[in-house]
Amino acid sequence: MEVYTPAFIKIRELLQVELLKYIGENIVVNSNDINEFIMVLKDRSKHENKNFDLIDFTYSYPFSSQVQNLLVDLVRRCIVRQTRDGYQLTSHGLSLIGNDI
Repeated sequence: MEVYTPAFIKIRELLQVELLKYIGENIVVNSNDINEFIMVLKDRSKHENKNFDLIDFTYSYPFSSQVQNLLVDLVRRCIVRQTRDGYQLTSHGLSLIGNDI
């Protein structure tokens, strides 16, 4: 059983909908592309929402352990499926974002 910290819950609230829309629009997305998408989203939105400061990226390559933890949580909750090629939405994930894509 996973322990959800207040920081993780804030990150999930901040990113889940945007991430699901991104995966839905691209059908299958690898973790490198997801990390780059979140990094761009963070840079674009950090002045509007200070909670983006909770997300850290390594300097050698855009990788965030917080984003990886969110992906693992989405897989565990059957919202996203991990395939050989990357991540894609399950039918439950598609129902969460509805007709927005």
